[in-house]
Amino acid sequence: MTVAAIIQCTAADLVNSRDPNDYVIGKCLEAGFIDEIVIACPDDLGAVSLEKAAETWGVQIYKGSDMNVASRLLGAAQMVSAKIIVRLLLRQFYLDVEQVERMVALLKAKQADYIDLPPDYNYALAADVGTVQALSKAVAQIEDIEDDRKRSSMQFSPWVYVEEHPNEFKLKSIDGGPAYGRARVDGIRSKYARLIGENQTHFKWNYPASSYGFMGKYLAKTDAVLDIASGKGQGVRRLKEYCAHAVGVDLTPDHIDIANRENGHIDGIEYEEGNAETYVRPNHFDAIVSLHTLEHLPNPDAFFECSLINLKPSGKLLLEVPLLLQHPLNMPLMPWHHKEYGLQELVDAVLKHGFHIDEVWGKKRHAFVAIEYASGLVTSSHGRLTAGIIIAHKPDQEGCA
Repeated sequence: MTVAAIIQCTAADLVNSRDPNDYVIGKCLEAGFIDEIVIACPDDLGAVSLEKAAETWGVQIYKGSDMNVASRLLGAAQMVSAKIIVRLLLRQFYLDVEQVERMVALLKAKQADYIDLPPDYNYALAADVGTVQALSKAVAQIEDIEDDRKRSSMQFSPWVYVEEHPNEFKLKSIDGGPAYGRARVDGIRSKYARLIGENQTHFKWNYPASSYGFMGKYLAKTDAVLDIASGKGQGVRRLKEYCAHAVGVDLTPDHIDIANRENGHIDGIEYEEGNAETYVRPNHFDAIVSLHTLEHLPNPDAFFECSLINLKPSGKLLLEVPLLLQHPLNMPLMPWHHKEYGLQELVDAVLKHGFHIDEVWGKKRHAFVAIEYASGLVTSSHGRLTAGIIIAHKPDQEGCA
């Protein structure tokens, strides 16, 4: 029963090093239970650099759809006639090989379709372990989803679809193993900082399942919108589809230069250098969008205070923040994250600064999940949530919603 490590990646996942131990490649080469190693990348210009890397490492490569990751993974697995897929990411140099080997063994022993990890387990440390037959079934069913955003999100994260359909697939749960010691955690985080630096997303501005697209439904065509910590500006480009004026503010001058070069010519788009904890444009914005910013800030209170100043009365705060998956690190994997929150903890932080919360959502990787919320409390749980989304607004005047 051929076990294939299918490594989902793009050329942007390459760092300066080509040492296989600086990638998940090194772990795969050492793992005795893995029969085939395949890099599964988009069929685009970036594939050339990945082809050279694959040749250096002595592994195979499969080029497929950019955004339909599910079909790309399936094609890579079928190329090597695999029966079991171990889905990995290229940068997972920290892969817990013992945990993944236990998952593969359980899949075989129980003749399962997929192995489910505990809700508090940081899945970045392990892998998606399932059968190629189950993935093929999921790919076909996902194609039939009518809603564009949901279909796109499941095509990007097909294992979430499998997890959410236990009547369609045979799932087996596994424990997360022992917690890591502090020395092991520090070693992973130190190497992560050395190799990768600050994290940047690489989605195209018009990616259908984008969180910016999700936030767009809360905007009006006449709105002035701030994207705080806007990175290289692709999110601002997407927000402009929903509003009159979109402003991107980022701390890194190079990011502002790239954003202006790529999108600065578009009417209604503006970029400027600024800090999320100090940027002030009083009563100017109808909405502030903040995606994966709060966890980077040494002083998140200052961010909320500036947001209140910058918003018009009744202006919206649209916030997405990664949630802490506690086990086995007991802290964030990414060393530049000052803090990752629990969902209720995030709700409390927003309320503490005087905002009124209208909706609470969660994310399972790229899939959006509605959360039951009432009177300041999250009242429902949906398993492993990787991010929390808060839709809130500034009161009309002090004490009035």
